[in-house]
Amino acid sequence: KGGTCSDSVREIKDWYGDVIVRDIGYLATELKGTIPLKSSSRFAVPTLQENFFEFLPVEDINKDKKTYLMLHQLEEGRRYYVYFTTKAGLYRYDIDDIVEVGAKVNNAPTLAFIQKGKEVKKISGRRVRPKRATIRPAAFSMLGLKTKP
Repeated sequence: KGGTCSDSVREIKDWYGDVIVRDIGYLATELKGTIPLKSSSRFAVPTLQENFFEFLPVEDINKDKKTYLMLHQLEEGRRYYVYFTTKAGLYRYDIDDIVEVGAKVNNAPTLAFIQKGKEVKKISGRRVRPKRATIRPAAFSMLGLKTKP
């Protein structure tokens, strides 16, 4: 429902009507970060018994001295970069993701993926990570953009 899927969810509802769409939670190849509890919410509880989470407020990302926060220090409605340590051996892994904090469930804040972080650029309304995308001149012309000779 959130992050990069929000546009697709709107299209599914256009195609199929008022169907129930369940967010699968915050996950990546490296970890299953949250477990959704309700179909009606994009926020989910973190996988506390599987991973150790640390967070950095979005506005602090360019500071020389960074102060990492733990789950109990997060504020509802704020956005943070997420770092995690896993049982598989990743330590303070910087996945470059931004999450938003929702209401607490049994004293644990809920989280929702918002977007990729520092390296995201917009090209013709689409989010692109420069290190992971190569745009060829033909693609520019398809998008109606001009290139330098």
